[in-house]
Amino acid sequence: LQGTGRGDCESGIDLWLSEKVRAENCSDFSHIVQSCGRIVHKFYGIIWIRNWATNRNLEYYGIKQIDLVVISHDDYDHNGALPSLKKQFIVKKVIDNPNIKKISLGSLTLMNLNSFANLYSDSNNQSIVLYGNIAHLNFLFTGDIDQSVEKNIIQQYESLPVDVLKVAHHGSKTSTSDEFLQFIQPKIAIISVGKNFYGHPSLEVIERLKKHNVILYQTNIHGGITFSYRYHFYYLKTAK
Repeated sequence: LQGTGRGDCESGIDLWLSEKVRAENCSDFSHIVQSCGRIVHKFYGIIWIRNWATNRNLEYYGIKQIDLVVISHDDYDHNGALPSLKKQFIVKKVIDNPNIKKISLGSLTLMNLNSFANLYSDSNNQSIVLYGNIAHLNFLFTGDIDQSVEKNIIQQYESLPVDVLKVAHHGSKTSTSDEFLQFIQPKIAIISVGKNFYGHPSLEVIERLKKHNVILYQTNIHGGITFSYRYHFYYLKTAK
């Protein structure tokens, strides 16, 4: 959701959407994955690509064309891999406009909850914040927003049920407030983070998540994290 803080990974792409992907070694069902430093998605859905995501990784999943790339905001760790991605693959469309209302591909629609981007001068709070239902689970991808945008979202919506939260700004203590967690009540949270000089993830955020009984996964501990849905069952797999 959607990147990693500077010092966490050198460069990246926030997410891409591919309407149809087929690979001989894969079954036909939805996957959604989060990782730092490796390819993170198989089929119709969402993917984060980091600076170590290579042509070989993508080809392993039978990917030759990317229908849609979404950049949450204009920071190098969120958009730095785009030029190399375009050299290696057919990229049909790139979205990086913070004022976009929603993104759609096939039957999948994700809404941008951050309608307040124009109120801020810093790129983090201009992040595209995506919310939507994927394979019967509500996902929230928060970019690098801080607690001020979280408050705006709380005031904007009467309710916002979340099953899976991509924790904002790699677990920075300036995000993921108690108030926000109480409002969205996530069941599972993922922190995308690697080695960094900023103390991410903050112990304060980890304690907040524990306080709200949220099951927590971190890419610096668990590696790549995969959510799968098949035959009415959900599966969560970690690389470590």
